[in-house]
Amino acid sequence: MAPPSGDAYPYLCKATITPLPDRPGEFEVTIGNPPRRVVLGSSALALAQEFDGQRTCAEIASALIADGVPLPSPDFVLAMAQQLAQIGLVLLSHQPIERNVKVRGESGLFSTNPLRHRCLGCGRSCQGHIIGPLEPEFIERVPDILATLQPLYPELTDEVLVPMERDSGATAHRLAFGRARACVFLGDDGLCRIHKHIGPEAKPAMCRFFPIRLVQTEDGFRVGISRCYEAHKTYKEGLEQTIAEITGMQPDELLPPEVRGLSPSEPGILNDNPEPGSREARRQQLEHHFMAMLEDPQVTLGHLLHFACEVAQGQRLALPPTQLLEDPATTRIIARRLRSFGQRALATHAHYLDDTLPDGHIDRLGRLLDFITQYPDEGVTTLTPAQRDYSFHILREWFFLRDWFRHPSIEASAVTMALGVLTAAELAAGADEGDQGDLPGDLFAHALITWVRLVRAPDNVTDLFTDQEDFGLFLTDLGEAGASPEGATS
Repeated sequence: MAPPSGDAYPYLCKATITPLPDRPGEFEVTIGNPPRRVVLGSSALALAQEFDGQRTCAEIASALIADGVPLPSPDFVLAMAQQLAQIGLVLLSHQPIERNVKVRGESGLFSTNPLRHRCLGCGRSCQGHIIGPLEPEFIERVPDILATLQPLYPELTDEVLVPMERDSGATAHRLAFGRARACVFLGDDGLCRIHKHIGPEAKPAMCRFFPIRLVQTEDGFRVGISRCYEAHKTYKEGLEQTIAEITGMQPDELLPPEVRGLSPSEPGILNDNPEPGSREARRQQLEHHFMAMLEDPQVTLGHLLHFACEVAQGQRLALPPTQLLEDPATTRIIARRLRSFGQRALATHAHYLDDTLPDGHIDRLGRLLDFITQYPDEGVTTLTPAQRDYSFHILREWFFLRDWFRHPSIEASAVTMALGVLTAAELAAGADEGDQGDLPGDLFAHALITWVRLVRAPDNVTDLFTDQEDFGLFLTDLGEAGASPEGATS
């Protein structure tokens, strides 16, 4: 992989600069957590302070030369930027780094609640995902990483990077898959071999950050966690940590635009000042309303589903929210829809469901889809207190992080997620799984996160609702449920 060209945009991360009293003209520069230190001379520090993320290395070099600053060579600025990038003092991006975004909070990031997360080392986040695009700094480290790991794991080949095409047409790289679409560096013990033998700072930035998501919106950057299999064990109060404590990365390190999932390639931005009554204004109002409902301790899953159906159809349902999921006709409609979805989704994913890691993401996905194909007509209608608390937490993250952008409408997204919660509850009930104190059982939590990962892909949602017309027919059936003794038909 060739190093970045002079077209790269260097950005000097926030750092503490301390003069060295016994070494005139030299400064200690400290960044990161745990702290990393480097000593720079005054000339090098002056050059680094030119790295504003808005000009390329070539543009900075031209400006310095025009100002009469002597440079050893035209490539000197790029070489300096690359050296400082290797220690995390500078970010190198392929496009200007946005610095004019309105932000909140001390770190420049904000979330629904203080982040509550502890990595339990389950390894499930390392499979079923495309891990890329990778930042140039990691790609440059790959030869050294392989030199350390290949003597320990002879099966690890040199082919660990795979080209991938970006939406812009540019070529980037991701990590190769091993068995069952697991990262090539994932060990049999479920642990990252890079992390285990070299250290967390050697991993790609997106791996250090995952499962935390950073989404750029019109308000700034929203931060949350919605896809971690073990999040139900660490989401309660008292486990708050800062992003720096969780990832070892400072906020200014989290914004390289080329790294998907940090400064995302698909930001969830709505119009900041929509026209009253416009589609955009309606979407914002619905997002705020769903968020408020999910914060209300009196709201049930029936209320959420009822509201989504009414706003999508523009008419009142025959049953009130408290009875919607209690009616046999409603549960039959939902069961038929889920069974059909399970059959379609199994066919869609058949090409890799056979190759699984025990208790891994794809293994869980296959078991969930098998269950959905047999979803009973008399499905569960209520959640346990712990199931309700955790599922509403995940749904808040879903709307807050604007995962609903991936669906045809915010109403369709709300209904999709409500069906996922019902599926997880039915699966847990069938296994006689109870709550673990004030936490939900593992089966419920794992099924819910498997559903979240599944329906984040827009193509998978079409297996549930083939199009908006099909979604409308489903809502019509729900709206008519309970209107007659015979119930609804489909």
